[in-house]
Amino acid sequence: AVAKVKSELPHQFKVGPFIGLSIGPMGDLIEPLGRIGLDEAEQEFFSVAKAAVDSREHFDLFILETFSNMNELEAAVHGIRR
Repeated sequence: AVAKVKSELPHQFKVGPFIGLSIGPMGDLIEPLGRIGLDEAEQEFFSVAKAAVDSREHFDLFILETFSNMNELEAAVHGIRR
């Protein structure tokens, strides 16, 4: 589906178009406030990013949005970069 959308966009762009995958917070509290550890959160974000890369879809970037806990955002960044 992503490749189809890209192919249908106008070709006058000098760069792109880029297709991003939006990733938000896990929905549970991360330590020290919650029971999910930072390592576990990082692993979950790694799994999401790996599944996206391994899929047939061709995402150009990841968009991290609506995070209110900076520790969770940092875990997401580290997980995606692995």
